[in-house]
Amino acid sequence: MPSFYQDAIKVIGLPLPLDVSRSHSEGIGGFMSFSPGDIVQMKSGGPPMTVERQEGDSFICSWMEQSGPKNSQKHSKKTDTFLAVSLVAFQRAAIGFSQVRRR
Repeated sequence: MPSFYQDAIKVIGLPLPLDVSRSHSEGIGGFMSFSPGDIVQMKSGGPPMTVERQEGDSFICSWMEQSGPKNSQKHSKKTDTFLAVSLVAFQRAAIGFSQVRRR
């Protein structure tokens, strides 16, 4: 499927087809299933979150958020509930040799 269709589907909010090459198994309804300790992110972006537990078709996730002024060292733990259809496995950006600047 061309990427502009995928972008349009994301904006509308329809679920995208799953990438079955990921290490997580499909859950009920064809959506990803996560285990406690897995790192996830909302499909729309946002901070990486840790799955704490599952409740029905939702996951309780937590993440750290800066709670003081800019450049503050204060952080607080945030926790919220997210539907399984809104989460994907978090993938760090790969850094290749072509992205490293040489002096």
